[in-house]
Amino acid sequence: EAGFAELSVYNIAGQKVRELVSSEMTAGIHSAVWDGRDQQGNPVSSGVFISRLRTRDNVFSNRMILVR
Repeated sequence: EAGFAELSVYNIAGQKVRELVSSEMTAGIHSAVWDGRDQQGNPVSSGVFISRLRTRDNVFSNRMILVR
C-alpha cells in the first residue's frame, strides 16, 4: 500500500541515531542500508540498535547488532 514511511535507527537508550527514510513511498518492496554512521556522518560504536519502521497504520521495530 502506498503511503508515508519513516525508517529510523535508535540506540539502546532510545536516542535517534539516524533517519534513513522519511517520505511518501509507492506500494511494493523497498530496502534501505545503514552504514553504521549517525546523522552527522560519524561512525557509531559497536552495540545493539533498534530499527523502527513507522507507516500510517503500523509501527514495526527490530533489534540489530553492529559489530566493528
